[in-house]
Amino acid sequence: MAEAGTQGGKDGLAAKFSADGEREWIRVFGGSEDDELASVARAHLKGVDMSDEEGGERPDVDPSEIDGGYILSGTTASADGVFAGAKDSGAGVDSGYLLKIDANGSLEWSKVLENENSATADSVMATANGFTVAGTYEGSSLDFTGQDSYGKDDLYVASFSKEGRYLGMNTVGGADNDRLGGI
Repeated sequence: MAEAGTQGGKDGLAAKFSADGEREWIRVFGGSEDDELASVARAHLKGVDMSDEEGGERPDVDPSEIDGGYILSGTTASADGVFAGAKDSGAGVDSGYLLKIDANGSLEWSKVLENENSATADSVMATANGFTVAGTYEGSSLDFTGQDSYGKDDLYVASFSKEGRYLGMNTVGGADNDRLGGI
């Protein structure tokens, strides 16, 4: 991670601006290969259940419980930089990634979804229990072992806890390339 500049190849860039349009920070995330950022979502509240079980009443939220961070998703070919230790397939193979950053843009954790052919992480959203990411994959190896391979690029939706723990995945596809528009 750097204030600006490049990590090598293409990198993902995240910036935060105040309501007045003043830049608060800019961060570059990546490794020595190409890394592309596809989706960003605001993180949820820390430890606060926002479910609507009481007929429309939302809980009062203590400001210290507001995460203020963000979840980023994209595609990486890097096995170093912010992805060091998170990737088994090595450099040069496209893999989907999740990066959780805090309110100041500092990296909290990174996760990579990979197989021996390719995977992407095209869209991400925060949920009450963590994060949901969706993308494409080709083949049934590594993180996609046990998932059906329907044809060429297939679609997946995976869930992660607020701490980045993998919770599960569902897949779908046809004989040709399938494309995701978002979640």
